[in-house]
Amino acid sequence: MVSMAEPGLFIGEWFIIALASNVTSKIEEGGSLKIFIKNMNKHDDDGINDFSLQSMDSKNAMFVLYNINNKEVIVWAELFGWTPDLPDEIKKKFEEMCERFGIRKDQIRDLSNDDR
Repeated sequence: MVSMAEPGLFIGEWFIIALASNVTSKIEEGGSLKIFIKNMNKHDDDGINDFSLQSMDSKNAMFVLYNINNKEVIVWAELFGWTPDLPDEIKKKFEEMCERFGIRKDQIRDLSNDDR
């Protein structure tokens, strides 16, 4: 679960539904980008992060993020939901968004059933 407050965007408790990255080792257990966001900023221990909100409605929010560290750029994406799971059509939209940013389907981790 995540608590985010960005003026004008969204306030409240959100669940991380899926993580995706073009470098999957970064989002696997122990990976430096397998993070559960409490708040958002552009600086982290593993380089500089830039993010953009790609889609949002009353049920979900989709972000694309870029991690820049030692001239290496890693793209990753996160899907948030008001509930611990989301309908398949929303997950499909997330998958399509990831593909537009160079993240393959096999590089997406569905966290809906993970122990939170």
